[in-house]
Amino acid sequence: MTEGYDAVDEVTAPARLGVVADLAPVPDGERPAWPVLGEDGTISRWDAATGEHEAVTTTTVSAEPDHEPWNDRRLRRRLHASHDARFAAVVNDYGRFGEVIDLWTGKVTPALENDGCHEETVPFSLAFGQSRGRCVVIHRTEWNRLDVSDAHTELLLTDRSHPEPAERGATPEHHLDYFHGALYVSPDGARILDDGWTWHPIGFPSV
Repeated sequence: MTEGYDAVDEVTAPARLGVVADLAPVPDGERPAWPVLGEDGTISRWDAATGEHEAVTTTTVSAEPDHEPWNDRRLRRRLHASHDARFAAVVNDYGRFGEVIDLWTGKVTPALENDGCHEETVPFSLAFGQSRGRCVVIHRTEWNRLDVSDAHTELLLTDRSHPEPAERGATPEHHLDYFHGALYVSPDGARILDDGWTWHPIGFPSV
């Protein structure tokens, strides 16, 4: 192995998990079991160390049957998990809809929609983080807008408006000419990489 890297263990998922669509590894802690998304929409907890697993809930995210793939980017369900595995998010990459689920209660907190506009070009923008001791979810609500919500309460923490500019042709403060894409949080939680693009079309990762 390369110096500085831990050894990699290979494990086989139990057959009773069914066809696995995605899984979301999380750091070890009080609940080390990983959330696993089955092809049928079932979300399970799987302890890769012991092999134990249990079905928790089932996602209700729409399959978006009217979705038209762009440039071979086909819609697929993606699973994300909070650092402690209490919350999971199921979203449609290259689609419009998703949801955050409290895996302790089964409650959806909240339902998500990225409001369309070329969503077929990018994975659904979503990442979990921590702020002032609470779990938050960063998510795309419009093509050029990210918001932050409290995962426990659904409270929108970034409520803001786009006022009409005083001068014709002026750009409002929060209006970005940028299509948000996949989000990646740094290990220390201090920064987010946004793998998006600008018109027309140029990939433009930003921090």
